[in-house]
Amino acid sequence: MIQFRKKSSGLKDHLCIVFRFSSESDDYEVSGIIPTKQVIRYCGDQVFFQLPEDEAVLLEEEIVAYTWGRLLKFLTYRERSTEECKIYLKQMPTSETICSILIDRAKAYRYLDDKRFAELLTVSMISRKKSWNEIRHALTLKGISVETVSETLTTHYKEESRGEVIRYQFEKGVSKYPDRNSYQDYQKCISYLMRKGFSYSDFQEMIKGYYHSNDDTF
Repeated sequence: MIQFRKKSSGLKDHLCIVFRFSSESDDYEVSGIIPTKQVIRYCGDQVFFQLPEDEAVLLEEEIVAYTWGRLLKFLTYRERSTEECKIYLKQMPTSETICSILIDRAKAYRYLDDKRFAELLTVSMISRKKSWNEIRHALTLKGISVETVSETLTTHYKEESRGEVIRYQFEKGVSKYPDRNSYQDYQKCISYLMRKGFSYSDFQEMIKGYYHSNDDTF
């Protein structure tokens, strides 16, 4: 017999199911969440209950099926990274075992693909004139591997795109700090562009052309 316990899941009309395999242990492991009406079939109103192994398997299958449905809905809103899906499942909460099963299933069906995610996010950010550094940071935050980040940026962040982004960000910088004769604005614009991930040599001619003109007194 496998021992189970119901507890609040934080979601309306849902319960979190935890279990333990041995009566000698006080430690319960999380299985996952399931609508309350589905749990009642197994235990009625009992908080603690025991099930023979075959019924326990059925209960876990229902939890897996329900969690899979939730994951599919999560994936339909937009492209997701593996790390985003893991965080989503763990917050439900979901056991490590079920999480691994569902992540692998989503990858097998090609619903989840970190390389595709990285490419789409990179292309989108390039179109919004984001710098190489900003894109790298965004991909890293989404849990994309260093290798995939490097490969994606090498493939999609071409010199032409880089030049367009530098010019766009430079124009934003001087619109924020427009006084051509202000050394303070000059320094702030440099800081702004370097925070975007550019080196001084990337925009040196443009910034001297705007703030210095033919005057090198700064």
